Amino acid sequence: MIKKEKLTSQFVREESIAFSCRHNAGHLASSLSSVEILTTLFREFLHFNVENPQDSSRDRLVFSKGHGCYAYYVILNALGFIPDDVFYSFGTESSVLKGCVSYTPEFMLEASTGSLGHGLPIAVGMAQSLKMQGKNNKVVCIIGDGEMQEGSNFEALASAYRFKLDNLLIIIDANDLSAMDRLEHIGLPNDTLSRVLRAYVDEECFYDIDGHNENALREAYRHFFDDAKGLSIIVARTIKGKGVAMIESNAKYHYRCPLQDGFVWQDKAMDISRASIAQQEKSHTTQTSTPTWIEAHTPTNAKQNATISGPQTLANKKQIMDALYPYFANDEKMVLLVGDMGFAVLDSYFEHFSYRVFNVGIAEQAMVGMAAGMYLSGLKPVVYAQIPFLSMRAYEQIRYDVCEHYLGVIIIGVGADNYFKALGRSHCMDSDDIKLMEILPQLQIVSLDENGVKMALERYFSAKNLSSPPPPLYIRSI
Repeated sequence: MIKKEKLTSQFVREESIAFSCRHNAGHLASSLSSVEILTTLFREFLHFNVENPQDSSRDRLVFSKGHGCYAYYVILNALGFIPDDVFYSFGTESSVLKGCVSYTPEFMLEASTGSLGHGLPIAVGMAQSLKMQGKNNKVVCIIGDGEMQEGSNFEALASAYRFKLDNLLIIIDANDLSAMDRLEHIGLPNDTLSRVLRAYVDEECFYDIDGHNENALREAYRHFFDDAKGLSIIVARTIKGKGVAMIESNAKYHYRCPLQDGFVWQDKAMDISRASIAQQEKSHTTQTSTPTWIEAHTPTNAKQNATISGPQTLANKKQIMDALYPYFANDEKMVLLVGDMGFAVLDSYFEHFSYRVFNVGIAEQAMVGMAAGMYLSGLKPVVYAQIPFLSMRAYEQIRYDVCEHYLGVIIIGVGADNYFKALGRSHCMDSDDIKLMEILPQLQIVSLDENGVKMALERYFSAKNLSSPPPPLYIRSI
């Protein structure tokens, strides 16, 4: 363990190379391009408590390019957040650390990423959540330039612009390479991407700099951490594989360890007993189970339960939102994210709680990601949108951002069982949404009549008295 003031980019780069070679692991090149970005950030600007990785006053770092995480792991290990036995056991069958970042708050790994396009919506949700609670925490999101091909990032950018998130810094690790080719051959080249991103921020909040120049990074960071007047973006021009000549700017090494091609490396790390590592690993492996606060919806129950037989008895959207209203009214931490719908049904929410209700537009993927970020930062989000666009377009966000993190987000799906059949198949799913949601073991499905929904909500909100937190909840309505 070293003091943060002693962190150097040379140390982080050498240790990142060692980390990859020690385990013959790919994704080294992606990790090396962000070394100076991370080192300068942790050493001089990011606020955290080395004694408590979950200190509520800490700044949040969402490392969205989660596959290029070795430098990130090296820094967290050097600062004492990731224990040595966990760090050196990477790559073993029961390893706690994964090849892509997995949410582990005790290690200060703030979000599961690696499935690209998820980190920024989560970061936007975090930043808005902290801002709504009057907290001074900063949120930093590091994204790969290839990752910017994901449309969810631009959905999230629109919300970040609208919310005037002066507590959010977006850093693009612009190394000019995606997994298989240079960006100009498959998407927006970085000069064009830079011009696009510049439109989202004020001129003084935008930097296009050398991402390996610590002085340039320091100037941009200082402006954000000390005097940001709005959303801030840094396009950090970097070299993929920086520091290992044979892999620099070479797409072949996106997932290839240089040892496979004759790179010579000698492990200088202390010898740690594999037996000791295996023993220590067990203490970091936890078993989780789904709370039984509400009977899970299963195909068997569905056949026996007439209340889910069709739209004649299924609760409608007005009944559900009316049943939810008293809980929402009495809890200042509850927020409602709406997918550009809800006339008449949501009038009372918009009228009385406009500061907690947000129409995020036609952006279901970012909306679910933002809900996850809000929950991770202390709020209790409810998502309201049409079933086909939630269950299919945002399915990956529900699976990965909400369920993977086991977050008690309430998801209200509107238009069950072909309620909108007059609009055509684009708005109809039969009951296929149930089949999709049943794949997710963490998710509790409520597909009931009005009284059944009221009982389910009563159980859900009484779950705070139980030892286990409430699970993610999916409520179907017509």
